[in-house]
Amino acid sequence: MFNLLIAQIGSVEITIDDRLLRSEEKQEIINLKGDIKRFFLNTTWDNNYIDLSIPLYIQVIFEGITQKGNEA
Repeated sequence: MFNLLIAQIGSVEITIDDRLLRSEEKQEIINLKGDIKRFFLNTTWDNNYIDLSIPLYIQVIFEGITQKGNEA
């Protein structure tokens, strides 16, 4: 719990571009934004630098893939 008070990451801003995903794929990543944010805010990377307060800006962009026939 102490790591939450003195974290190396000060803030996490996440943008997810899911426009090219199908609706069922969007449902699979519904918690992704929160999971990424919790990971960075709750992880201590190096005890020597716990007071850095680094702001993170993360952008996740999903690309579309067109499938044709039975190509493997």
